[in-house]
Amino acid sequence: MENQILKWESYKNPKAKKILCILQNAWGDRELPIIFKPNSGNKSAKVMRKVCGENTIMHFSNTTPVVTSTAAGKAKPDSEHLSKLLEMATEYDLVIVCGKQAEEAVGLAIDEKFKIPIFYMPHPASRSLTNVLCVAINDYVTLPNCKLKNVHFKQISGGHIVSEDI
Repeated sequence: MENQILKWESYKNPKAKKILCILQNAWGDRELPIIFKPNSGNKSAKVMRKVCGENTIMHFSNTTPVVTSTAAGKAKPDSEHLSKLLEMATEYDLVIVCGKQAEEAVGLAIDEKFKIPIFYMPHPASRSLTNVLCVAINDYVTLPNCKLKNVHFKQISGGHIVSEDI
């Protein structure tokens, strides 16, 4: 499967780390492609830009193609959609899974053949995602040639927890 947006952006900036951010579901009044470049004015996109850094190619996707009418809407994950998405994710250097629902869905969909590093973090709109945690995640995102398989980032009172599976 071809990801034309990724190919074009990689051509323009071949050294940039390619990051796919997977969230729960989109909301609004339009359909989205399976992988898309987020609107730079979108709140989640602004937070994820802080997490990913400026010198990265960042794309979004969701656990389902269903678009809800409000931000509070919760569409169920779609296993067929996730399967296609994870096939396409192999073109990226890093996958960042945002939020509990996305973490559960992706956790059920991946297997040991999936070799791309995966970071799990709170949803960008979550009140538990602080600036301190964004900086901590960015420290990991910017590691050159990161070989970590699964990294979970969580906010706790007084700090944050980073757990790594190598």
